[in-house]
Order: sequence, then C-alpha cells, then structure tokens
Amino acid sequence: MQPSHSKPQRGRLANGGLLVLLCVSLLCAWRSLAHAEPVIEAPVTTEDDEAAAADPPSPEQANVPPSPEQANVPPTDPLPPPLADAPLQESTEPPPSTEPPQEPAPLPGEANGVAIAPSRSSHAWLWPLRVLLFVPRLAIEIIDAPIRGGLWLYEGYDLGPRTKQIFFNEDGTVGMYPLAFVESGFGLNAGLRFVHRDLFGKQEQLNLRASFGGRFEQLYAAKLSSEQRWPVVVVARLDVEVRPKDYYFGVGQRFDSPESRFSQLVSRALVSSEFLLRKNVRLEVGGAYTFRRFESGLVRDEAPSIAQAYPDDSLVGFEDGVSAVSALARVTIDTTHSPSRYESAATPSRGWLASGFASTARSVSSGPTRYIRVGADTQVYQRIFEGPRAIVLRANYEQVLGEREDIPFTDLPRLGGAVFGRGFQQDRFRDKASLLLSAEYEWSLSPMVLAALFVDYGRVAPKALDLASEFEDFALGGGLALQAHTAKSFLVRATLAGSKEGLFFNVSFDPQFGPTNILERK
Repeated sequence: MQPSHSKPQRGRLANGGLLVLLCVSLLCAWRSLAHAEPVIEAPVTTEDDEAAAADPPSPEQANVPPSPEQANVPPTDPLPPPLADAPLQESTEPPPSTEPPQEPAPLPGEANGVAIAPSRSSHAWLWPLRVLLFVPRLAIEIIDAPIRGGLWLYEGYDLGPRTKQIFFNEDGTVGMYPLAFVESGFGLNAGLRFVHRDLFGKQEQLNLRASFGGRFEQLYAAKLSSEQRWPVVVVARLDVEVRPKDYYFGVGQRFDSPESRFSQLVSRALVSSEFLLRKNVRLEVGGAYTFRRFESGLVRDEAPSIAQAYPDDSLVGFEDGVSAVSALARVTIDTTHSPSRYESAATPSRGWLASGFASTARSVSSGPTRYIRVGADTQVYQRIFEGPRAIVLRANYEQVLGEREDIPFTDLPRLGGAVFGRGFQQDRFRDKASLLLSAEYEWSLSPMVLAALFVDYGRVAPKALDLASEFEDFALGGGLALQAHTAKSFLVRATLAGSKEGLFFNVSFDPQFGPTNILERK
C-alpha cells in the first residue's frame, strides 16, 4: 500500500522534528550509558499524544479555550523554532568521546587475576630516608635474627599453648609463672607472679608478685580489679618496695653534678577507677597513700651515699620521711588504632593521644608534703607504609606547684631511664618542671616483634617558662629498641640508648607510649 500524501506540509515537518528529537534522545542515552550515570526515564507517552504529534490541531481548534482539567496542567515549552524548522540531516562525524583513556586489555596468557599495586613514584622523597636508615636497620635485623628464630619455634611448635598448660590450669584462669627484667645500673630482677582471672565468678582479676634483685632488693605487689563485678571497673593495689640503691644527682639541669645513692622503703596503697565519657574519651580518678622512709647507708656499690655528696637541707623529707595522701583526676582522648586487622593492637600506627591530669598531695603527719602536680602528654602516630611502619612523636610536660620546702625530693618531676629520657641514667635530672620531646621510627620485623629508632630531647627547670629557654642545655639521647607483643597486648621492650654520658641498656615491662601511671610511678 502506498503512503498517503493528503496530509499538509507542516505535518511532515513535525514528523521530521520528532525524528530529530528521537535521535538526540538516543545520543544522550548512549553517552549516559557510556559514563555509567543513572539513567533518567523518559515520560510515558500515550496513543493520544502520538496522534496529536502526528496530526497537529487546526487553527479553529487552537482558538478553543482549555477545559478546567487542562487549565491546571503546567504548560510545556514549545519546540524551538530552529529545531522545528531544521530539516533532518545525518551526521557523518562520530560524536566526541569524553571517556578517560583505558589501558589495553591483557592478553589471554597475561590474565592471572592478581591485582597489581599502584606505582610508588609519589613517595620518591622517602628514598634518602631509606638509604640513611639502611645501616641501623641491617644491624637491628642481625640482632633480631635469634629472636625471630625463637618466635618461629614458639609458633611452629605451639610452645605458647604448651607453656600455658604447664603454668595455668585447664581453664586458663589460674596460673603462676616466672618473670625477670634488667635495668642498666641496677642489674637483674627475677621473681614469680600469680594470676587469678575469675576470682569470684565475675572475671575479677587478682595479681600477686614477688621479686628480688636489681633496683628492688625486695618487691611485693598485690592488685585486684573488679572487672564485671560492678558497672565501673575499680582497681585496688598494694606495693611494698625495698630499694637500697636509688640514684640521686641533685636538683637542676646539671651535667657535672656528682652521682650518689640512697636507700628507701616505700609502701603504697591506691584505689582508682576509670569512666568512659564518650567514644575514645576516658576519665580516671583515684587516690593513694604513700609512706617513704630513707636511709643514707648502702647495701653495696661504690658510689658515695647521698648524705656525703649533698647537704641535708637540700634533701626535703629525707630526715623525717614522707607520709602523705594524694588524689588524681585525668582526662584522656585516645584515637590511636591499627588500621589492619592483621597488625597487633599493641602497635598502633594511626591517630593521636592527648592526656591532661591534676593531682594534689598532703601530708598526714608533720612531714613536708603540700603541693599540686599538673601535666599533659601528647602523642601523634603517622603511618607511612603497611607493616606497620610509622613515625611516633611525643611531648610530655609535668610540673609541681608549691614551695620548694613543701615538696619531697623524691616527688619532683624526673627524666632519665627506660621510659622518660632514654640515653641517661634512671632519675638523672629532676626539678619542679620537666619537658620531654621524643621522635621514634617504628617498623615491624615479624608479627610479634617491632623495631624502633628513637631520639629523646628533654630538660628540667625550676619554672615552666624556663623550659623554653637555653636549648643548648637540653639532654639529647637516642638509640634503638626491640619490642615483643601478642596480637592484643604489649609484652616487653628492650632498649639500647646512648648519650654523651654513655650507653644504657634496659628491659622494661612498661610500654613506652600510652597513658602513664601517675600514682604508681616509681
């Protein structure tokens, strides 16, 4: 059947305009699919709409006023005159493509299903640092080789579960095991620890410890934690320490002060509790009673006694001892974490920690104890690569407020030792204010061993404002460390640090970073 030519010319133009619109719609739809954008459905047209488009109304029908139902329908934009009058033309040029260039598909022999890591060319600035750290890193890996061999035996032969069967009961709730640590200048301390992890049926934890040697000729400690017994965890602790050879180098930032020793008997009872205020925000409150009795005689060692090296009037509290109570409040914001579930929770590599505390101490007898202690600690963890490899920065500040004659010499802020001021002897510097700046580069040698290179920069002064002056008097030390840990907790850290005063080796069961124990500080 032949097509009819009885329709007017404007009907054919309208049909041509419709075809142009159809082509444009198809082009837009193709570009939308090419860019993976959401497709917007076109409005549904009815048969009456198609008929109206194919057979436009006559002039008489155009003058008829709309019905009330049609009056409420919003008007549509008329067809643009250029598009309505333009004849249908076919374009011979392909439309411009806005797709990003794609890599060629791999050949059949090259498809292996393995994702290729992106290039690290953007980290080219790290190559000088890697070259600089190559020699110490190689030395640490050589030293760590026996440790890694021991850990391989530990994991390969299940020494952990087998050892636990020896020292713990079948449920793993009650056990007794040996422990030991070493401090440079004090020697070896060894002893036993008893653990009960479900004392009264609510996972209450009881820890008993007795050890001998090193800094502590005798050390007895008992710690009880309520855990799930109450909504708030309450910790009670009792310590008795016989320390016959503690160091004293005088007060102030002096490198030429004479070395001396003294002995003391320390008894301490404390109770503390921790509240979770918000996510990552904790409040700790606690109180303690401390009794100290001093003696100038030495059990052994050739260093002079404290009474021979320093006058008695500079040793506040030495003659009568110290008997005082103290109270503490501290707020800690801790966002540190390990981003990978394959890395230990004891080796965070991202986040930061900020802690601020205030405590007060008052004598319960006629002794000279009346002061306020304040402090702040900030730690930043910057992850570099997986492993983890991270840079840890720290700033620790502490100050006691009060008259000098009301502050016992053992309660002054101190620097030096395995945690604060590595590279110097234990308690090497002390005064009314202290500041410690630390930088540490950490990398993982194995899932249970972490290595670190560190630098410590610290100073003590009579006032806080004096800490920012005379930077040439700061004590600078640095060295390397090896840390052992499990998948969830810290175990032990060994450090070899040096300064202009020599080399110092320490093995500590206290973690280097994280919230410090203010009430329990030795």
